[in-house]
Amino acid sequence: MLNKIQEKLSKIIKYAVAIICFIIGVLALFLTVYFKVKINNATEACYTKIDNIFFNLINVSIGVGALYGFYKVSDKINRKILFILVVVISMIFGFAWINYIQYISDDDQLMMVYSADNLLNKQTGLVLNPGEYLNRNPHQLGYVIYVMAVYKIFNLRSNMIVLQNLNVLYSAINGILLYFICKELFNEDKIRKMCLLLIGLFSVLYWTFFDVHVYGNIPGLMFALVATLFTLKFLKNKKIYNLLIIAITITIAYMLKSNYEIFMLGIICVIILDIMKGNTKLKYALGIVRNCCSNVYS
Repeated sequence: MLNKIQEKLSKIIKYAVAIICFIIGVLALFLTVYFKVKINNATEACYTKIDNIFFNLINVSIGVGALYGFYKVSDKINRKILFILVVVISMIFGFAWINYIQYISDDDQLMMVYSADNLLNKQTGLVLNPGEYLNRNPHQLGYVIYVMAVYKIFNLRSNMIVLQNLNVLYSAINGILLYFICKELFNEDKIRKMCLLLIGLFSVLYWTFFDVHVYGNIPGLMFALVATLFTLKFLKNKKIYNLLIIAITITIAYMLKSNYEIFMLGIICVIILDIMKGNTKLKYALGIVRNCCSNVYS
């Protein structure tokens, strides 16, 4: 009975994800979302407009063709060399971009650095009193503590470039973790090489520019991906130490960026489905659910 329910739920999730991805793909093909920039009056309101569909179709066709060509010749490519190239190139682009533009963040990012500085200087009232930044945004406390730890280790104050360079290292580790997750999911060598190529492109085209953000997204993602990787390992070997690693890393991810709560919910759902399939003992699953929830919500 539980096996049948698990199979039905798995199919529902697969179809739901497929439909969502299809809708997002169609919207990306036809629409562009943009922000109206107002000098000295920041806004997060977004707008949509009809995109150049013909141009997008050409780009998609070129991209798919290039990926197919890579797939056909991937037998001749050494996976270990490709892995090293992906990591090294992503780090080169990341460090070059960060240190070239010397971007100084503002708004929330600036306020978190300001809060860390003041807490280190024991001026708590400037950030914790009613109406001050951390009093109004307690969900940012985890990342502020992280900034404080970095500044304490490097004996710095108000230095965003160091935080941005650390983001480059986290992004490189994120690429490595994504590759190891792909290795857990796919056995075919060609597919693993395709994943490496896509991770490399993503690293250069996205993480390189996003690393300038002094925010919890990048380091938080690293811990969320560690939790995901060890969830996959637990599903295979049922080793208890995996649950401990999952609980610790998903808690840190949540503290750095509360959005990563969704990773915790995903992990819990996967383990519940595994229970229904009869592969995981109930006490193990309850352990990970209890640890995650107690750590995150305490």
